[in-house]
Amino acid sequence: LTVGGWLILTDEMEGKKGDIYRTQAENFVFELQPIDAATLFATLAQKEKPTLLMLHASWCTSCKAIIPDMLSLKRNHGEHLDVMLVSIDFESYALARSIVKQQHEGRYVPYILRQGDLPNLQAKFDAVNAQFKGGIPYFALFDSRGALLQDGLGRFGFEDVKHQALTKTHP
Repeated sequence: LTVGGWLILTDEMEGKKGDIYRTQAENFVFELQPIDAATLFATLAQKEKPTLLMLHASWCTSCKAIIPDMLSLKRNHGEHLDVMLVSIDFESYALARSIVKQQHEGRYVPYILRQGDLPNLQAKFDAVNAQFKGGIPYFALFDSRGALLQDGLGRFGFEDVKHQALTKTHP
């Protein structure tokens, strides 16, 4: 399957049933990683540095506009701050196609929430008194033990959480 000259291989095309997509063209390589809510929160609790999490979707124009800013944070502050992007797309193909069209550099792991796990994700956020109610783009800053420090919604939420992240990592 090709999208704009990019070759997209899926496990299904290779005769396996799965939801991981691999795209490879020139020096652009990425692999979508399915993740469930429990694994996401366990991962956040085991980081060595604070993590700025973004929940997004391929159809969300505001999300697409902010992803380059998130990648810039990772590039410029990655020594002190982890950045995680988790898509809540229902179809992994939609996310893969979106990444290919935007041609983001493959210097991050694009996670995709396992299908049907949004209620579990909501429950995890509710447990830490987060503002997440399904709206995107959503941002949350976690410390290295997985405790929620701040969260926000939309462009203004991103700017607030980003400021807090930079303050916490560069006092």
